Amino acid sequence: LPTWKQSVPLGCLESEGDDETAESQDYWIFADELGLCPEVVKLLHDLGERVVIVSSGEQFRRVGEDAYEINPRQRQSYDDLIRELMASGRKPRRILHLWSVTVEQQCDSRESTFEEAQWRGYYSLLYLAQALAACGGGAMQICVVTNNLHAVVGTETIRPEKATVLGPCRVIPQEYSNVVCRNIDIEVPERWTTQARTGVAAQLVAELKATDSAAKVIAYRGGRRWLQ
Repeated sequence: LPTWKQSVPLGCLESEGDDETAESQDYWIFADELGLCPEVVKLLHDLGERVVIVSSGEQFRRVGEDAYEINPRQRQSYDDLIRELMASGRKPRRILHLWSVTVEQQCDSRESTFEEAQWRGYYSLLYLAQALAACGGGAMQICVVTNNLHAVVGTETIRPEKATVLGPCRVIPQEYSNVVCRNIDIEVPERWTTQARTGVAAQLVAELKATDSAAKVIAYRGGRRWLQ
């Protein structure tokens, strides 16, 4: 069974970006539907970083300045997104994938719940990696954020259909040596207040900007950082 050890928390937004002479980097965020993305974007903008937001929709289209929609079930949507952003010089250095951050929902069938988790998790990462490889690019990091995936303290409600994201997280760096993949499992409390979202967003930004990305599977429980 996997074991976990508690880690020293990352410093509050300590990063290589603290140097005022450092060049701004492009961050791509695959936005969740629980309001976490806007908090992350605000923190990154405060640090002078450039952010592209990608939301789930019916087809690829630009919906605003640095904001796009793609269809998670269409490989072509990913190709169109990467091609347009690369053509405009928006090469990613950090990608935050929040599509596997969800709340418990009553569903007609477990089969449909499983299927949706695969399109927004496993296949999304697969298509993203393939599209990025087709267009080239330098070193980058993909942080795949989940909730209810790992049993760390023993009180979690586990969503086993999300476990398939660990496959791409492990294999993508083996296929593409310029890519680092990390899984960060968070808590979504019942009272998902603005303060709670801001706290989680700060943890994610610190992870994104950490200079040492040796830890590949991380979990946050009760504000504490755990490493697998």
